[in-house]
Amino acid sequence: MNNLIYIPEILDDISFIDFNLIPKLSIKDIKLVSYIFDEYEKTKKQNLELNILELQNFMLVKQQEDLFKFFNSIFEKKIIFNISKQDKEYISGEFRLFNSLVKKENIIFISLSAEMIDALDKKGFFYKYHLKNLIKLRNKKTIVFYKKIIIKLFLEKELSISLKNLKAYFEIDDESYTRFFDFEKNIIKPILNELNFIEDFDIFYEKIKSGDNQTNKILGLKFIIQEREIKDKEELLKEIIELIKNDTKNFKKTYQIISQSIDFYGFEYVLKNVKLSKIYPKENFDNFLKEALEKNYAEMNIHDIYNSKHLIFDEEKIFLNITEFQNLIYDYMTSKNLYYSFNINFLNAFKDIKNQNNIWFCDKNYKIIGLFQENDISFVKIFKI
Repeated sequence: MNNLIYIPEILDDISFIDFNLIPKLSIKDIKLVSYIFDEYEKTKKQNLELNILELQNFMLVKQQEDLFKFFNSIFEKKIIFNISKQDKEYISGEFRLFNSLVKKENIIFISLSAEMIDALDKKGFFYKYHLKNLIKLRNKKTIVFYKKIIIKLFLEKELSISLKNLKAYFEIDDESYTRFFDFEKNIIKPILNELNFIEDFDIFYEKIKSGDNQTNKILGLKFIIQEREIKDKEELLKEIIELIKNDTKNFKKTYQIISQSIDFYGFEYVLKNVKLSKIYPKENFDNFLKEALEKNYAEMNIHDIYNSKHLIFDEEKIFLNITEFQNLIYDYMTSKNLYYSFNINFLNAFKDIKNQNNIWFCDKNYKIIGLFQENDISFVKIFKI
């Protein structure tokens, strides 16, 4: 039995159902809403009692006033929905996520709306249409992807789609994004990054090509969904610390930053930025990682990460091998100044490319940043100091 008196027990022939949250949740709103949903899952009570101090720690705010700004922001939002039956509008309406909010000493009493209870109940009508997940999405293309693909993936686990159909889903002209690299970077990866940030599942995809060769044309993608293993925070922290234990110079401070970032952004967000910090060349790992977590470098273009008006050489392409990558750097630097053909520091950094797959070199005249990735886009950036 569902929780909504206006939804009949048997509702067949639904041709369309749509939800729109106005305005969208911010990232911090999503964090708070997810916390409240988790508390409901534990108690199954419509009226929740939340400890203010625990919430302040969770939301990383010092003042109660700052905490209530998030609650006020959520209370301003409403969900507008439309249900069509046999291609005609059948039910339409709007509702809030929560009914009421009361503060008493160090406790917040919050009451969920009947519709949100229904969206969290596995037997609920709105649960069936993934309302609790859809309201957390901010990007329009991610919402389309969820409705068109994710809901099917829950049933089928794997789904193959042509690039032409994918573009049609997103209302992208078939002539746009002729290079798959651009389509992947600007459409697919941002969508999956957002989904991985809020969901308890992982989405993978494989490229469907016209043949077995590396250079064959990509015709479509096969998406695969897997339930994410639930781990406690200590396990997650250990997993990440194990990755960076040989990179960090200030273990205690970095541990604290990662711990706070997991609380604020979630494990997947932190893991992606940690992995990026390990592979991208940098002068100081701890500083780079801190910036990556604050600015979400994992979702940024390399141009945005290493941006400078002093940039004099900028190359991004797939190199045939690492020797070609090395030669590009060597030839450019020696053409600018023959001195670099016998500069010991430059030659040592140059040789280390084969061991580290990257270069980070800096002297009083030039700064060189480069990353080699086999069978993928590599880059070299040279700055005049």
